[in-house]
Order: sequence, then C-alpha cells, then structure tokens
Amino acid sequence: MVIPCGCAGDKVPHASHTTQKTAQMSSSAHDSQESSSEEGEPSAQVPPSRETTKRSSGKVRKDHIGQGAFVIEFKNPTAPRNMILSPVQPAGLNPSPSFEGKNRKNVENDYRGMERKGFRVTSDIGCLLPDDRFGTREAGATLKGHQRTFQFFAGWRPRGPESGQPAVVNSRGWPSNLEISHLCHRPNCCRIDHFVAEEKWRNQKRNYCGLNGQCDCGNPVKCLRPYQTVESAPSLCKTKAEVTAVLDGAPPFTMHAPDHYEARDKKAETRRKNIKDRKRKQEKHAYETARKQSRKHRGST
Repeated sequence: MVIPCGCAGDKVPHASHTTQKTAQMSSSAHDSQESSSEEGEPSAQVPPSRETTKRSSGKVRKDHIGQGAFVIEFKNPTAPRNMILSPVQPAGLNPSPSFEGKNRKNVENDYRGMERKGFRVTSDIGCLLPDDRFGTREAGATLKGHQRTFQFFAGWRPRGPESGQPAVVNSRGWPSNLEISHLCHRPNCCRIDHFVAEEKWRNQKRNYCGLNGQCDCGNPVKCLRPYQTVESAPSLCKTKAEVTAVLDGAPPFTMHAPDHYEARDKKAETRRKNIKDRKRKQEKHAYETARKQSRKHRGST
C-alpha cells in the first residue's frame, strides 16, 4: 500500500504535540482500568464472543444448485493421468513429488470438498464450473478449483520456481516453468481433460488464439475453442441428459440427486453445533470464574 507524503501546504502536527496527545490517551486508558479495578470487576470484562455465522456446505450446495449446478461425482483415478500431452519435451519439466499416503488423502479431501458443492456445466463443450469461491478471479479458497482438479487426477501439480531460485527458461530465454493451461479458455473450468501442463510461454500464446474463429496459436496441443477476452455468461445445461451428452469423453462419473449429501450435511451440522456449544460453555465458565474471583478479591480488601 502506498502512503502519500504530506505536501508543502499540509499541516503536520509537531512531534511534541503528538507525544503529548499520546500520553494523554495512555493516561485516560490507565485511569479507566484503575476505576474498573476499584469497583471489583475483572479487567477484561467482555462477555463470551459470538462467532460469525458461516454458510454450511449444504447451504452452499443448495445455493449453487439454484444457479443451475448438478451434483456430479467422479471416480477415483486408478492411475495418475498423463498431463504432458505435447510431443515436445517441456524445458521446465520438473513436477512436484507425487502425492502419496497422507498427502494423497488430503488431495482427495480438497477435491471432494469442492466437488460436493456441485458443478454448473456449459452446454457448448461441457466445461465444469465450480462454486465461485473456487474461481481463479474470486476471493475465497486459497487452492483454486483447477489446482484441486489437476492434483486429484494427475497426482502432482505445476508450481513456480522455489523462493530464491531463478525461473526456468529455454534456449531462447522464454519462460518455461510448467503451468496449467485451459484448452477451453475458461479459467474457472475444473474438467481435467480441458487441461494440459505446458511451458508458460505456450500458455501465454493461447491468449492470442482464435482470430479466425479456430485454433491458430500454433501449439501442438490444440485449443478447444477460440480465446475470448470478454465473455458473457455461458449457456448452461439444464437437464441430466444434456450434461451426460456434453461430458462424453470425460473421466467416469456418477450424477446424484440434489439431496444426495443431505444426511452427510445433517451430521456435519450437528457436529458443528456441538463444537460451538462446547466452546460457548467454556467461554461462559471462564467469564463467570473471573467474576467470582474479582468479587472475592473485593470482599477481602
């Protein structure tokens, strides 16, 4: 954040005035604390805090289904999916270690947590659009939808250069660190067969594809549709039959009813409520204990 400097005509308080004002504020705060102590009340007499209400997974899913999302569950991959589709070996090929064991379970949880919120499905080429919190251009989840999808199906994820390490470049000096390219040109899409792992310079070339209405970026792996800088809201599938048709060629999946995870949601809500109630009781107990000790101290003086 840039803080503007004071101009010549601005009035800047003298340092002594600032120090005096700070001392007065500090003195007032000290007097207030002493007054509270003389009355025998605890110094931090603040009632137990109330947590900010957050949307539950069930509420998020319900809202997303209201926007046209379908509950789609993909089967666990039997083997890591090959994402290096170019016949030319990438200069920046240095995939992260495979996710195995506990890490693999965390990867699956990350993906399933997003998947259970449902996907909107575009009617043109079957892009899977997750809840907005997983979008690349929206504030929300730190690990975005395309990253969760890639590591779930591929078992690794392209990363930039380590801190302090130089970026990978090819013989021409072009940036060659691996990135996740969207062949559909929809950055929020979470369909794994719409992705390819390729060098950064190839990914950037796709931003200038489709001038003549077809893929003309020159990459060995062709785009699925022309690039569009500004795109209006895509047309979405409205029936299961439409979804099944446009997802032809995608990994095996099952379509569930909108209330498929209702029992799971109720268990999670009960567990969340029990945790909140227990925390609230602990806060109340600590608060009452502080009051009793304060009254006892007042009675002994």
